[in-house]
Amino acid sequence: MLKTFLATSILLASPLVLASQQLAIKTNNELITTDTSMAFAYNDELQQLAQVDLANNLNYMLTLPQHSLGFDTAILANKQHPQALILTTDGVYLSEKDKSVLLFKYESVLNRLDSDKFTKVNFIIDANKDGLSDILLPDIETNTLYIQDKQGKFNAHTFTKQAQFKGDFRSSRFKLDIDISIAPQVIDLNQDGLTDLVFSNKKNAQVLLANETGFAQNTSYLNFNMQLGKTPDGETLEIESLLDINNDGFVDLITKRVPDVDGMDAMSATVHRQLHMGLATGGFAQKATKLPETSMIGDIKFDEDFDNDGLMDLQLFNIDFGLGTIASMAMGGGDTEVDVEFSVHKQLPSGQFSEDPNADFEVEMPLSMSNNSSLKPLLLGDINGDNKLDAIYKSGSKTLSVYYGGGDDLLTSKRKKIKHKLPEKNHDILLLDINNDAKKDFVFKFTDEDGTSTIKTVIN
Repeated sequence: MLKTFLATSILLASPLVLASQQLAIKTNNELITTDTSMAFAYNDELQQLAQVDLANNLNYMLTLPQHSLGFDTAILANKQHPQALILTTDGVYLSEKDKSVLLFKYESVLNRLDSDKFTKVNFIIDANKDGLSDILLPDIETNTLYIQDKQGKFNAHTFTKQAQFKGDFRSSRFKLDIDISIAPQVIDLNQDGLTDLVFSNKKNAQVLLANETGFAQNTSYLNFNMQLGKTPDGETLEIESLLDINNDGFVDLITKRVPDVDGMDAMSATVHRQLHMGLATGGFAQKATKLPETSMIGDIKFDEDFDNDGLMDLQLFNIDFGLGTIASMAMGGGDTEVDVEFSVHKQLPSGQFSEDPNADFEVEMPLSMSNNSSLKPLLLGDINGDNKLDAIYKSGSKTLSVYYGGGDDLLTSKRKKIKHKLPEKNHDILLLDINNDAKKDFVFKFTDEDGTSTIKTVIN
């Protein structure tokens, strides 16, 4: 029992190590995980992909088809474990150890892409929530949803969805950017018992409504009853996210107001966010809940329910970005270490959030001007089996700091430490339930200078 030893640091030593395995490919990229003990490793430059079975300490290289663009993970009707599906310039393939199998050919703007990189892309969704993966591929004026049936066959449904265009003049030339993003939110928007697809960006949102035979032929725009875009004071009002944060079945709207600043000034500028709750009659409440302010590189998340009351709690990540940080980044070639202030605010039955944080502490994390990834300074998961979220972060080359879940404060106020040699990069520390005992285990990926990677799995 982990909690027996909480009074002192906990040592994760060799007796607890389940396995150590060297990857069949060399890679500096993070592992791609699934909701199981199966993971995938890839090398974007050499265009290689490996399947990693963490439970059985096995991994092997997969066979890729020609002209591969990227991969995603999928649940197939005739397969026991998650599989790697490969998107190429002509079709979608199932990648196996000794061969790649064509699932179907397609025609879209993707046929004309030319890429020398092989990476993780998001083209897999579960559009009807039946537990089987479906495939969504974009074009300029249409999208095609390939719905998997119980026999593992993919049936195409093409619908009209206009791509988003943005253009401007640069160096006396007109540059046109086309947004063909293909990751909708799956939610029953109109409360008819069928899951719909909501496509959103900063300016608008479109919904593809489901019906008894499948999905509609066209998307329709959501009405937000507010003016998005430039405001009279020169700021920009944007959609940040659409999600159901209070589990009432109605999608809620979070907007953010962004100041018109450039360069380093943007790093320290203040962002204002508001929450508009979804209404049973449709649309969103005009009266909004004001959310905590952050810097431009700060963030707010609503993706975890810390106390299992069915309400998503507010996670706040803020960075004090001052002249010292700018100087440090300049001396470090664009990279530095920053202190991230993390706090959790419980969602109340009224839809408001606790004004004072229920838990707060500071986390140090690397920040790079060349890294556009989202802010992920810590890991959240139940590592001691009490059905409460714990917060874990790297606080040294051989130390993980832990705030265990519990009580009205959502997280304990006293920090505990776990001692173990750790990877250099934060994203190479993962939490996964390897042995299905309802406790998250640790997966560490260690990479040498030549790209040789070793996976070490540690069971709680």
